[in-house]
Amino acid sequence: MNGAEDKLFAQIAAKKNFKSGPGASADEIDAAQDALGLEFPWEYRAFLAQFSYASWFGHFVTGIVDHDTYGVVSHTEFEREAGRCPDSAIVLDTDFLMYCRDPDEPFIKGAGESFRDFRSWLSYKVS
Repeated sequence: MNGAEDKLFAQIAAKKNFKSGPGASADEIDAAQDALGLEFPWEYRAFLAQFSYASWFGHFVTGIVDHDTYGVVSHTEFEREAGRCPDSAIVLDTDFLMYCRDPDEPFIKGAGESFRDFRSWLSYKVS
């Protein structure tokens, strides 16, 4: 991580009613990528390593957790089966998908907004 991620992650952790996991291991992150058939961008991997997942006062970011809503694998698989998420994307929350066929060029869109990377989306989400 760098200073920008440290600052952003601190902002998330300071949110009202913040909850997260203990941080995911590299093996857990790799298993989630394998399950979904995608490679996650490094910024999302850093988030997962720090928090596993996160939720705060009406918001959440999916991650590595055994939970239908907060778990990136279970939530993405559910939305794929329902035809609402293509195989080239993962579910980040109820409104946004991150397209990550090329982990160096992720693209996030939903709710009438779009973002070029995970950090800019997360900054928007935290503000």
